[in-house]
Amino acid sequence: MVVGGIGHIPEIETASAPWNGLGMDCWLAGSMCLTVSQFWKAYRAIKTQTCFDEFGAFLVEISAGTGAWLFYVGCVMYDSRMIDDFAIQINHVWLIGCLLFTAGPLYLIMTHFTWPYFIAFLGGMLFILGTIVEYFTTWRWEPLLGASIYLVGCLGFTYVDGLEFCTIPSPSLAVWLNAAMSVIGDLMYTVGCIGFLPIVKHEWGNENSLGWGGQFFSRLGIECFIQGSIVIGVAQYWKAWRLQSEMTTDRLEYTSVMGELIAAFGAALIFSGAQFYDANMVPIWWHHIFFMLGCMMLTAAPMYLAFSEVVKGDRVVVSMH
Repeated sequence: MVVGGIGHIPEIETASAPWNGLGMDCWLAGSMCLTVSQFWKAYRAIKTQTCFDEFGAFLVEISAGTGAWLFYVGCVMYDSRMIDDFAIQINHVWLIGCLLFTAGPLYLIMTHFTWPYFIAFLGGMLFILGTIVEYFTTWRWEPLLGASIYLVGCLGFTYVDGLEFCTIPSPSLAVWLNAAMSVIGDLMYTVGCIGFLPIVKHEWGNENSLGWGGQFFSRLGIECFIQGSIVIGVAQYWKAWRLQSEMTTDRLEYTSVMGELIAAFGAALIFSGAQFYDANMVPIWWHHIFFMLGCMMLTAAPMYLAFSEVVKGDRVVVSMH
C-alpha cells in the first residue's frame, strides 16, 4: 500500500511503462492481501472465544446485511446505465453479495442443522448460480434463466424469513417489526425477479403497447431490487445490533474480533475502489466513496479497540498489521 502511494506521485504515474502502473497494481495487490489477512485473523480470533455460538449468530446477520448493501451498490450502478460498459464489474459486486448471503446459512447448517437453514443455503447457492448466468451476456437464454433462478432463490429466502416471523415467541414490537422488514425485503426481491423476466421487462415494459404501464413494468425489476436491498440491509443490521446487545458473555471476549472485522471490511472497500479505478469506471466519485469509507473503517478499527480498553479498564492486545 505504501509503494502504491509512492506510485501515484504524478512524476511516477505519468512515466513510461512499467512505472505508470506501479501505484494501482500495488494498491490492488496490497488491499487484497490485507483483506484476506484481516478476515483470517478475525476467524482465528473467533475460534478462541468462549462466545463462539453467540458471536457466530451475530456474524450471520452482519454477513447477510453486507450482502444486501453490495446488491444495492450493484443495482445503482446497473440503473445508472453503467451496465452497458461495465457488466462484468457489476456482476463481480453482485457475486460477492451472493457469497455473503450464502456464508451465513452455510455456517448455520454446519453448526446447527435445520431444514430452514438448509433452504436458506440453497437460496444463496441459487443466487450465486443466477449471477454466474448473468456473465453470459450474449447468450439468448441468459435473461430468462438468470431471473428464473433468482426467483426460486428468493422464494426460499421468503419462506425461511416468513417462518421465522410466524414463530416468534411473545415478540416485542421491535422484534416483530424487525422480522417483518426481512419478509418485506424478500418479497420485494421476489417481485424484482418477476420484473426482470423478459416478458415483463421487455414486452409488458414496452411503452408502445401499454403506455404509462409500460414504463412501470420496465422499471419494476430494478426498483424493487434497489428498495428491497435497503430494507434487507437495514433489517439484518438491526438484527445484528439486537443480538450484540443481548449477548450474555463479556464484551471484551469479542472486542478483538470486531476490530479485525472492521479493518477487513475497510480493506475490502479499498480493494473494490481500486478495482473500479483501474477499470476507468465512471462516475469518478464512486472511487472516492469506496476509498473514503475504507480509510474510515481502517481508522475506526484501532479507535474501537482503544475505546474498549478505556471503557473496560483492561488491555486488549490485537495486531492490526
